[in-house]
Amino acid sequence: MGVTSHFRTAVLALVIIALLLPAVHADQMQNGLPVNGCAIQTPNGLVQDRDCDGIPDFQDNCVSIPNSDQTDSNHNGIGDACDLLVTQILLDPGTQVKQGSFFTVRVQLINNKAYALNDVQARIRNVGLNIDVSTFIPTLQPGEQRNIDFVLKAPGCATPGNYELTFSTDHIEGSRTFTQTLYQQFAIVSQPGMCTPNATALDNTKIDTLTGQDVILGESVVYPITITNLNGEAKTYRLGLDDINAIGSYRIDPVSTITVPAGKTQSLYLYVQTEQFAPLGRNTLHLTVESDGDVQSTDIGLRVIEPVGASLQKILTTVFQLALIIIVLGLIVAAAVVAYKKLNHDEHDDKPPKKNGKRPKGGQPPKAERPKAEPVNEEGEFQSYY
Repeated sequence: MGVTSHFRTAVLALVIIALLLPAVHADQMQNGLPVNGCAIQTPNGLVQDRDCDGIPDFQDNCVSIPNSDQTDSNHNGIGDACDLLVTQILLDPGTQVKQGSFFTVRVQLINNKAYALNDVQARIRNVGLNIDVSTFIPTLQPGEQRNIDFVLKAPGCATPGNYELTFSTDHIEGSRTFTQTLYQQFAIVSQPGMCTPNATALDNTKIDTLTGQDVILGESVVYPITITNLNGEAKTYRLGLDDINAIGSYRIDPVSTITVPAGKTQSLYLYVQTEQFAPLGRNTLHLTVESDGDVQSTDIGLRVIEPVGASLQKILTTVFQLALIIIVLGLIVAAAVVAYKKLNHDEHDDKPPKKNGKRPKGGQPPKAERPKAEPVNEEGEFQSYY
């Protein structure tokens, strides 16, 4: 076999090895390809694969994090492994909501990107039910998970049946806006007595306000109110708030009575101040708007929550009270012991003294000693010792 034949065999072997090992580490790459990551062997040469997941960068929907499955749940062209992702949508108290009742939609977000996201807008809506609520997240750090609660209300006269909520997020990266949209199904069920012919007493008047808000116990919250007069003439409206005494107090700025010209919209602000006696949890207030003797009532939700550290404060207060009780009981016991010892000491002082460390039986005082008689002799004379 000649030299030429050996050369051809070697070249063929190299080609087979290249086909069997398509992924080559970048530190073996040349011709201007980066030294980090991997490369993919293609008929046209080596192409970059920075995360070494077997997907060329020009086809990879997440070039910096390995994701060979290329999952893209929201179909925005960015893989879940490096995207702003909605991981969960929950309805409280459940997916069946009664007419005219409040419910909470909790949405869980996670930022899988390698950098922080700013000014993320989250929005939930259903046009047919007049639901459209938005909130902004100023900053979402890399890897941060965030829960967003939307307090919504099912219209009192909504037709019972199945409905769909549309949830979306929007944020800007550079000059590009990224949007993702998800859908959540739920049902509205009938509630007897909720929808009556006089449910909307003010004809040709549109009243808009927030359906619900959260407030920390002891603080205040603001509900913006807009009144649109669709009548052909000016209307005067008087606003009030029922069921507030159990919560605290309220005021309406700039005034509680306002005249709205025909075809115009006016804005007011309802301030609700909660007191320490306000019940925690969900509360329903009734905003009343009266005009020309007709009254329309609109339910607004208010969820009162404990301030941060309130539970710890309660625990410390309880511990302090128990410690104070223990100290008082200790002082009482100490006083009783001292009094008991003093009583025994006084009784001891009142008793006769002991003789030779022993007290005579019967408690009688010891007998006095008789003087010794001087010795006498046989004649009966006293015998002197001297």
